Amino acid sequence: MSTVTQSMFRFGGDLEFDLTWEPFPGTVMDVRLKPYSRRVSFLQFLRPLTPEKPYFLAQIRSLGPTSVVTIGIAGSDIPLDVHPGHWNNTVGYQSHTGKCYTSHNYSGNTDGEKFGMGDVFGVLVTHFDKQSSTVVFIKNGLPIGTRYHYQAKHSEFFPTIALENGAIDIGMLWPPAVLKPPALSMGNMNHWIKASNIQYDAMKETFYYEDTEKYAFCSMQSSVALSKDIQHFDVVVREVNEKGHGPTIALVTCSSLMLYPTCGLMVDYLKWSNETTDLKLEVGQRIGWGVHYGPESQEKNVTFDETALQPVLCYVTLDTTVIYCKIMLQPPGGFFPLVTLKPYASKVKIDMTFNPRPKGVENLDQLYAERLQGAMEELKKSFDLTSIPMKWLRISEDLQVTVTDYVTLLKYPKEPKGMGVIQLQQSLNRQYNYYSITVNKLDADSVVCLGVAGADFPLNKMPGKLPGSVGWQSKYGCLLSEGSAHGNSIGERFQTGDTVGIQITSFSEKACVVLFIKNYRPVGTRYLFSKDLNQLYPTVAVFGNKHEVDLNIFWQNQTSVGLFPVTKIDSWIIPVGARIVDSEENVIEVTTDTNDILSLQAPYGLSRTYNHFEVQIIEDFSDEVPPPMIALTTASPLLPPPESNFRQDFIRFWATGAASSAIKKGDKVGWGVMFPDKELQDNSKDELVICYLTINRDIALTRVMFNPPGGFHPLVVIPPRLHRVKLDFSCTVIIDHPFTDESIRTLIGEAKRLLAEEEELKSAGKDIGDWQKDKMRYIKGVPHAKNEQEKAQEEELCGDDKTDLHSNTPGVDNESGEINSTDEVSQSSGNAEETCEDIKKNKKNKSRTCAIL
Repeated sequence: MSTVTQSMFRFGGDLEFDLTWEPFPGTVMDVRLKPYSRRVSFLQFLRPLTPEKPYFLAQIRSLGPTSVVTIGIAGSDIPLDVHPGHWNNTVGYQSHTGKCYTSHNYSGNTDGEKFGMGDVFGVLVTHFDKQSSTVVFIKNGLPIGTRYHYQAKHSEFFPTIALENGAIDIGMLWPPAVLKPPALSMGNMNHWIKASNIQYDAMKETFYYEDTEKYAFCSMQSSVALSKDIQHFDVVVREVNEKGHGPTIALVTCSSLMLYPTCGLMVDYLKWSNETTDLKLEVGQRIGWGVHYGPESQEKNVTFDETALQPVLCYVTLDTTVIYCKIMLQPPGGFFPLVTLKPYASKVKIDMTFNPRPKGVENLDQLYAERLQGAMEELKKSFDLTSIPMKWLRISEDLQVTVTDYVTLLKYPKEPKGMGVIQLQQSLNRQYNYYSITVNKLDADSVVCLGVAGADFPLNKMPGKLPGSVGWQSKYGCLLSEGSAHGNSIGERFQTGDTVGIQITSFSEKACVVLFIKNYRPVGTRYLFSKDLNQLYPTVAVFGNKHEVDLNIFWQNQTSVGLFPVTKIDSWIIPVGARIVDSEENVIEVTTDTNDILSLQAPYGLSRTYNHFEVQIIEDFSDEVPPPMIALTTASPLLPPPESNFRQDFIRFWATGAASSAIKKGDKVGWGVMFPDKELQDNSKDELVICYLTINRDIALTRVMFNPPGGFHPLVVIPPRLHRVKLDFSCTVIIDHPFTDESIRTLIGEAKRLLAEEEELKSAGKDIGDWQKDKMRYIKGVPHAKNEQEKAQEEELCGDDKTDLHSNTPGVDNESGEINSTDEVSQSSGNAEETCEDIKKNKKNKSRTCAIL
């Protein structure tokens, strides 16, 4: 290889590329991955993207059936076997999934699309910022996604590709070879990034979608942000419902924010819909969003940058009248327009020529001035809340700590052999319930443990090792609570380049539920048994073992994390050894050949707003290869172990033995929780709930239990030799069910009678007995007059010793499952607005059919 070429690239793996390539306009570099290569191969151009040369692209000539091409931007610290986007401060777009990851996070308002043979795919930096630059991904000349790139050093904006599973053949045009970058325009409707089901009729100048029964909403976003030249966009209403409700319009960030998310003036998504107002829209009316910059900033500063982080007046217009306004902090790169279509508002026209710079600027100046002082006071208050005085920190003497406005920098030098601990003595709470660290440097022999502990926690121990604390260790990935690693989730290791965090999702005096998050994915939960909810202090321990450790810590008042959408399979806890093979059909495939038991866990527990889950049986099963087990489980084992048949760590159903005849391939099997009214509960803080098993959305059995802290969590256990599992999210909220007031009173009354018997036995010093020896006292159908067929079905499922409806799981490895919970669960993520489809009525037995809206 020539010295010039070698000095321009970092590379590794099984690549073959053109050694004679020179950085001249129009020159294409041939890059190939060998046919039988299965490892990640890497190529990085060591000349950064710049405002003068912000673009590079790849011509996809050929791909194998399982090939993966990732195109993005990374720095010199990324290893040669990592795809860009799966490392902190990198961004990358994947060919086989169409997903774009920025610092591990793929959430955004634009979903992207796959690219393959014959496509030309490019990466364009549209705004170079000190912290959050904006990137647009371009397929065949059209934008298909936007993301932030969180790299402060512009000198590290290196064009990077990673190839996996050959053979692959591509042609690269690195920045010096690109003749001219794409010129994107908000006025060009082809430059709006729309969902795959949205079409554009150029003759009618109308965006529309037709499959309104399948999709409850769909969105499109401009690839260009609002600016001084175009400060406002108009949407012409083409369709409304009988109430006059129309489309939703919004101003959004380039992708999810990472910095300053606790500030009330800065949000990912600022939307307006007339559904929450008395305003009725009519076809032909115009609604729009605009931004107005401070007049003083423009007058005094000739080099005014409209894309910079700054306060702006965001306002909504109806026709030409301002009907709403608020001062917001404009994110780096500016606000991007977004429009959401709905079944009753499935058509719109976007007009960028009618009112791009609204008239009546004097009025906007006045509105800006009137609201600026209040906004600045709110901004100052937010800054005060995010500031971390050194007096709030307990720090081991060997740690080197630097506190800035939004992050705490921690270094542990290589010389000390002991352990260092830092603790923020400000409690996690319902408003600020999450903190995170980014791992900049961590040797394989070093250990970092992040967790939660009390004020008296020693500064030479790892959180989770002692009572009243939880912790997550980097080296082994174990999740610790009360000194034990036992639980339904085993966790994952983390290392340099990862972002890990802890969120308390449920607060209770009995136990808090702690959710562990790695690279914006939930990986497990544990109960935190704390005596004081005002001492849930973030605690990080570092053991260097003669190696330097470098971390960035974002405390709970400096960062936040949204809810994981329970109706998306990639939000569930997926263990090592399994992977998502079809995210649209929610299919999980086992990738390991071992006989390990694997478990899938929902991110939160069942609640009144998320009260049912189910699995569809998609593979043949037998006694040798049983179907998946479905269960309700606690966040981790209850401590001390409960002394009641109504407090259990597991309730499960496994269709083996006699119960195997109850289901067949294609059936849907699920668990739900029904929450009786408060007047049926005792005065104690413990809540009795009715857990019920559904088969094809028909209630088969019920079991009354005490609701554990954080609620019961959906769990799917994959037995050995079973290869695939499919979840069905079309029935996560049941609001119509066969439980009458009388049947609820009967079930709760029988449970109270059994509980009273337990108390009498315990008072007499006797054993309360095992509920499984008399299952029919605890497992019930929905109380009503049963026919002979229903009686036979109930006896078949729970009437003999071979039944697989249990409240605990002997013979199952508790550590193979994974669990999380929360008090309130959102059915949507960020901007999503989801609904559930109606359940088909069972003609033979309508009274026992669950129905939802």
